[in-house]
Amino acid sequence: MLKIGEKIKELRKKLNVTQEKFAEYLDVTAQAVSRWESGICYPDVELFPAIANYFNISLDELFEADKKEEKIKKIKDEIYKKDVHGYPLEAIELCRNALKEFPNNYDIMSTLIGLLKNDAKKNKDEIIELCERILNDCDDNQTKIRTLRDLTMFYNAINDYDKAKSTAEKLPDISGGIGMSQELWLARVLQGEEKLFQMRNVIYWLMEYLGSEINHLVVRNRDFCGGDYKSGAKERIDMLERALKLYELIFSDGDYGFYNLRFKENYSDITEEYLYLEDYDKALDCLEKSADYLIAFENDEGEYPYTSFLIRGYTNVAGFWHSSPETMSYQFINEYLLKKEIFAPIREHARFKAVVEKLQPYAKTVQYQK
Repeated sequence: MLKIGEKIKELRKKLNVTQEKFAEYLDVTAQAVSRWESGICYPDVELFPAIANYFNISLDELFEADKKEEKIKKIKDEIYKKDVHGYPLEAIELCRNALKEFPNNYDIMSTLIGLLKNDAKKNKDEIIELCERILNDCDDNQTKIRTLRDLTMFYNAINDYDKAKSTAEKLPDISGGIGMSQELWLARVLQGEEKLFQMRNVIYWLMEYLGSEINHLVVRNRDFCGGDYKSGAKERIDMLERALKLYELIFSDGDYGFYNLRFKENYSDITEEYLYLEDYDKALDCLEKSADYLIAFENDEGEYPYTSFLIRGYTNVAGFWHSSPETMSYQFINEYLLKKEIFAPIREHARFKAVVEKLQPYAKTVQYQK
């Protein structure tokens, strides 16, 4: 029953009926109706006939949206499985077939765009066409903003910097600050469980953007240090550690899910900073932590609600993060640890070899399907 709450909300608003009046008819609380409509929980089974009668529709009509959404969910799960197990071409074909059946499903369109971007130049025309369909036809402003962001990064990936810049300039600016955001004001005006969820939504996205930008700033700072990587390394370590504390604050229960990957990335960056400082023991400490978080990420393929107070009820989604035929552990070993020159001073160290050995069971590669 994925969308029953949304269906009830849609029907109730068409009749211009308040939650309180609808709740009174069903002999439940207005808070219960609010929870249904927010997707937090579902009505008791014995209430469905009364709900259908109230709106003068059949039970089949009441559940019609759910059947469609259930089918779409199964398709999306299959797309994810194909991608995460190293069959991106099959995942792409599943997306294309799904869009023939559900041509206006912008979520699947966005997923297809993400998969096609792995070979951006080859798939240029299809990516642009999909982005234009979303920007021209989709009514959801957030989806259109995400598409503009994806299109910006696509043009950047194919080195079309003029179009990347002009597309980025179409995105909402930050001059109004968070105080002008839709999400924040919804958190102020909604009531009940909807209000709590929206407040957590604001916290989640603030964390996402702040943590990501701290990491990007640190890395760019290193890039522009003129080759004197040792200069500023201690300051960069301090900032990366503060970003980790931000994630620890939000995920108070330690239910990091996808964010295990962020811990892995930050500890990898801190490892490099200690290598620039020639502090090999601390570099190895951080490398070991990076590997542990990567293994936790590799083991996380499910969807589940976070339990941490600040984002409780938000759903961890593994997503389409394994977008190549190799697992991230395979890439981490072969494209990072064994390839980058910076690891040369510790590559023969027993602790370094132990990290590689620990990751080997997760370092898998599957050839693309023809």
